[in-house]
Amino acid sequence: MLCKPTYGELAHRVKKLEENLERMKETLRVSAERNRLATSVAKVGVWDWNIITGDFYLDPSIKAILGYNDEGIPNDIDIWVNHVHPDDRTAVMEAAQACLDGKMSEYKFEHRMMHQDGSSRWILVQGKVFRDQSGNAVRFIGTDSDITERKQREETLLHHKNLLQMFVKHTPAAVAMCDRQMRYLVYSDRWAQDYGLGLESLVGRCHYELFPDLPAHWIKEHQRCFDGEIIEKDVEPFPRKDGSMDWVQRKLRPWRHRSGQIGGLIMFTEVITEKKRLEDQLHQSQKMKSIGTLAGGIAHDFNNLLMGIQGRASLLSIGLAPDHPHNEHISAIEDCVRAGANLTKQLLGFARGGKYEVRPIDLNKLLLESANMFGRTKKEIHIHTRLQNQPLVVEADRNQIEQVLLNMYINAWQAMPDGGDLYLDTKTVSLDDAYCKPYKVRPGSYAKVSVTDTGIGMAESIRNQIFDPFFTTKEIGRGTGLGLASAYGIIKNHAGIITVHSRIGRGTNFNIYLPIANTKIKKPHRS
Repeated sequence: MLCKPTYGELAHRVKKLEENLERMKETLRVSAERNRLATSVAKVGVWDWNIITGDFYLDPSIKAILGYNDEGIPNDIDIWVNHVHPDDRTAVMEAAQACLDGKMSEYKFEHRMMHQDGSSRWILVQGKVFRDQSGNAVRFIGTDSDITERKQREETLLHHKNLLQMFVKHTPAAVAMCDRQMRYLVYSDRWAQDYGLGLESLVGRCHYELFPDLPAHWIKEHQRCFDGEIIEKDVEPFPRKDGSMDWVQRKLRPWRHRSGQIGGLIMFTEVITEKKRLEDQLHQSQKMKSIGTLAGGIAHDFNNLLMGIQGRASLLSIGLAPDHPHNEHISAIEDCVRAGANLTKQLLGFARGGKYEVRPIDLNKLLLESANMFGRTKKEIHIHTRLQNQPLVVEADRNQIEQVLLNMYINAWQAMPDGGDLYLDTKTVSLDDAYCKPYKVRPGSYAKVSVTDTGIGMAESIRNQIFDPFFTTKEIGRGTGLGLASAYGIIKNHAGIITVHSRIGRGTNFNIYLPIANTKIKKPHRS
């Protein structure tokens, strides 16, 4: 049989229950305060929309994010939606409707809200729709987080990234940044331009696929750079995609992640082909000036010796009968003197050009005449002419320019021992100061004559010496090495330019530039 509790026992139990209730209330209060502080610090608040009744609850923390107190914004869904930034409102409503319609399982959206002071704040909204057994939406509950500072940092980083990309893109240097697989991350326009890579984006493409013929030692240097080495290379050749060759200077630098791990390399290159060409031209001009002075002096002294030999030979022949045996030797001496005189003439032609009869001449006509004369003796050479329609008039010594052209033809013939094609082109061109300065000639209109063969070509080392006096690749006794040297001197002394371009197995091209004359060719008077 159960005993009924006494009044005192009941009172004690009630007191215990009241104490437990107070402790629970305090725990809930502390928990709520902690949540309030957490959401306030984290700038996160809860919202609850009862779709059936239309009741809408906003956590005070959410209102505080926008600068309002608890009473500042009523708990009204329409009023809250009106605080969405006007530019984002349509997108917010569409996303929310998609979530209510079941097209999205969860709502997650970043958008702007209007602050009390008229500014805007970025809000991350995350929510979920709750449904009844029939699948109808009954409640929409979620949180709002203030992500303004994060968005500002992202925008600042994006701005800096765009500035960096713009800086790299438009920098006048050829620079590219690759990852460890040598895939492009960013590169300058100059990089794409210098290496003929076109306008298509290179980002993500492999450097080795774009340049399959890259020198093997370059690839090894990339690997050394991945190991942390900084590499700087002086002038060296670089193969272009079209098979041509450039001269470049290179620098390689590894780049690192924030962790310190090497993520790839940065390549700096400067194409100095044009700069090297100008330097070579300047060096050639200075060298030719020095050698020309020496050649002129030698020619005068040598000519004086020849005159003495000629005089002695003439004295020996005086009084000799026509059938005297010494006459044969004297004749041979005179032949040697004449050969020496021709050699002297070539030396003087190199030293000062030998411009004896300067008058207006039509280069087109001279080119055709000299080519026809040469072609009659060298049937194995097929000559092709592509001449400017109008006369190409220059002030020049006809015989000297003809000598230059014949030297070009002979050089081409010797480069094509089994026959070949010789292309002769003329046209008027305009040369600017940058091009003319290394040659020390004036900018302006020039007659350009191109002599191009399909011969064996020549190496770079030979090309650099091709105009040097006495330089020849022929066997001893087969040539003096003065043909092209005298051609250089003649064109130089006509205030012109002569250049040569050649590659082994791809023929040789000589270009001659002479100033266009302002006078016309006078037609001979008929008697």
